[in-house]
Amino acid sequence: MIAPLRVPSARSIDARDGTGAAVERTGPRFAAETDFVTANDVQSNGCHACEVTIDPDDGGVCLERHVIVADIGRAIHPLIVHGEMHGGAAQGIGHALLEHVVPDPTSGQPLTGCLMDYAIPRAADLPSFVVELAEVYCAAT
Repeated sequence: MIAPLRVPSARSIDARDGTGAAVERTGPRFAAETDFVTANDVQSNGCHACEVTIDPDDGGVCLERHVIVADIGRAIHPLIVHGEMHGGAAQGIGHALLEHVVPDPTSGQPLTGCLMDYAIPRAADLPSFVVELAEVYCAAT
């Protein structure tokens, strides 16, 4: 069954009118599906730069500074975008510096299969991130 969608401003949008979206009412929830085709290729840009200190005695890496510049289009809620950037950087740093996945040489199964076997980044392991949002608007998106 196609049903009108309610949006936060109390306006309704009929999914059959010009959107091409198929909306089904499944009990108290809606499921929607649509395709979006842009007129041209859409490109985004971003850059991360880190300043690190490497201990010459043991090879330990300390992140001193991490700067992120990202072209994200229009930031609807910049605080949430900053949080996403921080989380993504933390995950990447953890993967690059702290996770050491060791596979079994014969079966290929991971021997380090849980958080008891390798470290994940904590707040003390990470620098204060500097995030700059380059809001480059594109009519195609």
